[in-house]
Amino acid sequence: MGFKVSPLVSGGYLVEGEDTNGTKGSTLLVSPAWDAYQAILRHKQAEEVFSAEVGEFFKPLLDAADRAKAVAHPDTRDWSRVVVTEGTEGKDSEVVELDSEGVLLRILTETDGSMLRWIGTDTLVALA
Repeated sequence: MGFKVSPLVSGGYLVEGEDTNGTKGSTLLVSPAWDAYQAILRHKQAEEVFSAEVGEFFKPLLDAADRAKAVAHPDTRDWSRVVVTEGTEGKDSEVVELDSEGVLLRILTETDGSMLRWIGTDTLVALA
């Protein structure tokens, strides 16, 4: 059992694999919302690299900021809303609303895929 997600040069992702029922399939998933979310994550990673370099100088302040960020986020079953940055006073939360294919790509990225099933050989769905 397992799924392989391969980005395509022309855009989108080829998903191939076998669900827990032993059904094999493949499909093409295209999700501009997922791509936007991934771009945000890459940007955040770049910010982290920059912050690490500056961090030694501002270590006491950065330690305090890290402790503030450590507040636990409630677990949710709403796979369609990705909170990138929590809101603060005077600043709204940064949230990405995923489309149905983006939800599947998120589940493929964040879980072991056990809640996914093939319908036929080319349609992937997620169980509630």
